[in-house]
Amino acid sequence: NQGAIYAATHGRGIFRSDLFLDVNEDAGEELAAAQGLLVYPNPVTDATFTLQSRAMKGSFQLQVFDLTGRLSIDQSVQGYTGGALTVDASNLPNGQYIVRLVNGQFQETAKLLVRH
Repeated sequence: NQGAIYAATHGRGIFRSDLFLDVNEDAGEELAAAQGLLVYPNPVTDATFTLQSRAMKGSFQLQVFDLTGRLSIDQSVQGYTGGALTVDASNLPNGQYIVRLVNGQFQETAKLLVRH
């Protein structure tokens, strides 16, 4: 029974709770998917990676920072409608990075690992 909680004691029996059977766990996953920034393949092993955002539309800045805060990529994107956007990662050395999309209203971030 998914969502049921069972507890067993030594000598007193088994107890069951159905308080969590009606929790809708899929709604949180759908919300995260609708608002999240998708970066793939991750880790990057080729010269490019692809990103996709459902929340960001129109014009924004695409920025990639290393973990020391140094700006490695800064691109202006115009007329984005939500499709796949390919980014050149050939100049990025191996390491961990933060990808950030930012416009005047809000920002989205995701982690990126580069292994050439």
